[in-house]
Amino acid sequence: MWLMSTPHGKRGFFYQEWMDAEVDWERICVTGAECPRIAATFLAEERRSLGEWRFRQEYDCEFLDDDRVVFPMAWVDLAFRPWAEASQRRIGSHFYVCVDLGQRNDRTAMAVLERWDEDTGEWNRVTWNRIKRRRFGVRWLEKMPLLTSYVDVVERVFQLARQWKQLGTCVVVVDASGVGAAVLDMLRQRGFGECRVIPVVFTGGERESFSIDRWHMPKRDLVEGLAVLLESSGLQIEPRLAFSDDLRRELQNVKWGISPSGKDTFAGEQEHDDLVIAVGLGVWWGRRG
Repeated sequence: MWLMSTPHGKRGFFYQEWMDAEVDWERICVTGAECPRIAATFLAEERRSLGEWRFRQEYDCEFLDDDRVVFPMAWVDLAFRPWAEASQRRIGSHFYVCVDLGQRNDRTAMAVLERWDEDTGEWNRVTWNRIKRRRFGVRWLEKMPLLTSYVDVVERVFQLARQWKQLGTCVVVVDASGVGAAVLDMLRQRGFGECRVIPVVFTGGERESFSIDRWHMPKRDLVEGLAVLLESSGLQIEPRLAFSDDLRRELQNVKWGISPSGKDTFAGEQEHDDLVIAVGLGVWWGRRG
């Protein structure tokens, strides 16, 4: 069996097989400069035409992260390490049932995050209190089928809330962007008897704010908060969870850009970002508390 390809980022089957030293492949790498059929003048023209990043992948056979990628592969890989403490019960944990609502074009995505404070073993030299580090873990991932009714979605959300609030406090955080008042009313009515509901609407503003009955937040803040947590190894995601592969692909495909009006944009290029939004909502609210 032969596998032949030029690199296309630090992701995918070809990259994993090439980098995994335990897999018994014979690896052969030939760069453009080493190929006698390719003239140096042609390579120089290609470098000018493609740009440095694309040229290095296409002709120098380098696995590179896209400079527009928000979550580099190294951060994502570290977050998806096997989590031996996934089933451990921690006193004082907070749970967040996070929902990115969809129906026709996007599936409703749900994530359950746990937040706890971990003792670092260090002391504050001013107060002499123990220094604790805030940690997050993804405990559940789910996507509901397209065209699932909002009545069924709301029922499933609070099934999860009832399950996880047995282990600690529980809050439902929901992306309410573009959602009608009727859906929010259903969530709130169920929330009165179950747990607190936090509606969030993404805006193009510069800072988050609270108005009447919901939070307004730039999507940039959600993405940047998740990036900070991933960079500091503060988020753990059990790779054996259902839909964990979907979340990994979504994280790898979130790209930064600039809109025609000059505002930051964040979106997946070939993947939806529903699970990323759900996880980001939990991180955002958990960092506030």
